[in-house]
Amino acid sequence: MRNKTVNSAVFAPDKMWLTKEEETCRKQQCLNGRWQFQPVPIPKDYKRNTGTPPSLPMPDPSGYSDTPIYIPSPWNGNVWGPGRPDRSKKDQKYTPDSVYYPSYPHSWEGTEMGWLRRTFTSFSGADSNTRIILHFEAVAGHADVYINGKHAGSHFDQWLPFEFDITDLIKDGENELLVGVRHQRLFDNQSTKYKKMRTTYAHGSNTQNLAGIWNDVYLLALPSVCTEDLYIRPLLDTDTLEMDITLRNDTDRPQTVTISGDICPTVIEGCEDIWSGGTNPTPHTVPGSSLSDPVMSLTERVVLISPNSKITVTLTEKAGGRLLVWNSESPRLYTALLRLETADKIADCHAVRFGWRQYGIDGRNMLLNGETVRLVGDICHPFGPYMFTRRFIISWYNLIKSVGGNAVRLHAQIHPRIFLDVADEMGIMVMDETGIFGSCISLNFEDSAAWERYAAHYDGLILRDRNRPSVFSWSFGNELFAIFLYDDAAKRDEDIFYAKLFELGNRTRLNDTTRPFITCDGDQDLRGTLPVWSKHYGHGTPPNLDHITKPIVVGENGGSYYARPEQLSVFNGEKAFESYKGRAQALGIDLYDNIRSFGKRLAYFSPSELVWFGMEHLPYGYSDFSRLPDLEDGVFFDNHIEGRPGLYIERIPPYVGTLNPGFDPALDECRPLAMVDAMRDALRFDSSLDGRWERSEDNLPSKPEYPERFDARFAGKAECAAYSALGMAGMTFTGDGDALIIDAGSCNDSAAELLSQTMADGGLALIIVDSDTAAQKAADMMQIPITLSGRTATMLRRAEPHSYVDSMALSDMYTA
Repeated sequence: MRNKTVNSAVFAPDKMWLTKEEETCRKQQCLNGRWQFQPVPIPKDYKRNTGTPPSLPMPDPSGYSDTPIYIPSPWNGNVWGPGRPDRSKKDQKYTPDSVYYPSYPHSWEGTEMGWLRRTFTSFSGADSNTRIILHFEAVAGHADVYINGKHAGSHFDQWLPFEFDITDLIKDGENELLVGVRHQRLFDNQSTKYKKMRTTYAHGSNTQNLAGIWNDVYLLALPSVCTEDLYIRPLLDTDTLEMDITLRNDTDRPQTVTISGDICPTVIEGCEDIWSGGTNPTPHTVPGSSLSDPVMSLTERVVLISPNSKITVTLTEKAGGRLLVWNSESPRLYTALLRLETADKIADCHAVRFGWRQYGIDGRNMLLNGETVRLVGDICHPFGPYMFTRRFIISWYNLIKSVGGNAVRLHAQIHPRIFLDVADEMGIMVMDETGIFGSCISLNFEDSAAWERYAAHYDGLILRDRNRPSVFSWSFGNELFAIFLYDDAAKRDEDIFYAKLFELGNRTRLNDTTRPFITCDGDQDLRGTLPVWSKHYGHGTPPNLDHITKPIVVGENGGSYYARPEQLSVFNGEKAFESYKGRAQALGIDLYDNIRSFGKRLAYFSPSELVWFGMEHLPYGYSDFSRLPDLEDGVFFDNHIEGRPGLYIERIPPYVGTLNPGFDPALDECRPLAMVDAMRDALRFDSSLDGRWERSEDNLPSKPEYPERFDARFAGKAECAAYSALGMAGMTFTGDGDALIIDAGSCNDSAAELLSQTMADGGLALIIVDSDTAAQKAADMMQIPITLSGRTATMLRRAEPHSYVDSMALSDMYTA
């Protein structure tokens, strides 16, 4: 067994749910750590795609796996990527693995239902007026939650937080927490009209196959009179800070409550180097934060709350120059520290972070704080759990800033809050997007339950993130046109579906009135119903968009996903065929062209995954390139600690990512390819840089010019394919001459003697090998080992000039 690369640093540092100010009135307990897991098989007679999931029987107390599961993590987290490739199979020989949790049994990867269990001790010394809340940041699939055998509630969404009041279900001492999860695909309902429509929920992209508790779990103790929600509206145009405060009274008598509070600058400590766009000097820690002295105090307000009820109060304060703006260059943050007082007692303290900023639209322009701002960013599918860590996010956002960008599109699904935390702190503006992902092609627009879930999903995103200064846009879907395009929807149905999509997008104003920038990304403006026009483009010169009078979004651009070398050779000729770097150079030239062609007409632009296609993938924990990597390679982490927030893994495999924020100390932070420099140069809008990114007119080999006839000897059967093809190319096969052609598959034993004679006379021999048998005969003749690779993809290059091959372009020798 080889020595493993082990990293003992904290893999996924994150902060606790409550701030220290809130903990003066509230309590918290992170329930992350080792849980028990019990897989449950799907009944053999279960019929899929009916919309009705199989029932989930209660767990067998003796049926839990001997292997603990680390919460948060999906139980099938090892299929978050290509899984466990079988190296004995030709098509998997060079595929990276995605085994992030080596201790998890292989059988878990196909499990679609299961129970997760742990015990906990509730808060000691809690008075009778304290409510105990069980909070989940996200559970992938349908969750049924039980406390001490009693049902606490259910929830169905892959990415959104939810919580239950379990005050009446817990007891003193040890309590049992059970979470039963059914995979979301068990809720599929096949349309009778459209064969591709079946998913009745927000589908997402690259996390849709996960199942289990994959974000933090908290136990919270809240006062019976408390702030349930605080919605902050910074209205710079009227110099007004407006707040909607939702209060709740869970006691059996009316409560007179005095509302007061302060607005305090929030200082993120020790982050100057991190935010500068350089490397991350302390990737294993959470940046500290503290509140400075208040710059504003809220005017006190006294309200009466009825028993067991809620009330929403609106407070309005003039800023009067006391608040400094949040923007990309100066991401200043404030905390609204809200206090509730009852009968001369501080009943609750609630803290919400925000920024003094305002977004708007003026014609084709997006406005930030009344000034036009052009947003340039990046997107990335979440290809593995390491991407959901503060360390990765900081490194990614630094990449964006290093090329001159200032934004990010959180593509095709709701991302964990930490993406917004870091964006708020670093000044990265965010397009916040749902998981209503049209390119999955499977959304069932015929099912009424699906539309109810879409609405709840979109509402949940806005309610979670509406106080974020970094969020400039809500995107309620992605490439929904694909549903109509690939399922050949009837015109009448298409009109009905588009009306429902307009209704969905129009929900935005129910929950947020501060952001007019609303998109359905890639779907233009949904037949004129949206305030923003959005489209995705592949490689090549972009179209003229001068006729569009709304803000224009190009949310994805380039051929990085799909473009083959023959498609990219228009940018750099044969170099597109030479190597992956040659392909990347072509992508860079295209990216430069597109940014310069679009110019400053766009409100938002992002290429198709700079962080994924713009850099080399890194060999984490793998350095012996004489062999293929295996499951003992990679970097292993041994820092799982009970009760710590964050998504931890046991291992990061080689080649699953492009950034290295301290995962493998032996590697650089990244290895950029041409797209990174191209984007940086293009965003300078300096014409003197154009020469670096000109399309190259490489001189491709000329077509062959054969003499009228060319004499050569031939060893092989006249009926073989080579005899006919070479004859058509101008060869005449004779008994003499300096050239010898050997068809190794059909020649007889005399070919070896002819080969020796030709070589001794200084002639040239061409041996044609097209099978394993031919390879063995050629090897015997030449006394060297020759084998066919057995691969259906090849990428050959000319070794040295010769008249026989000078006419062959690299495209002639490339198949994939």
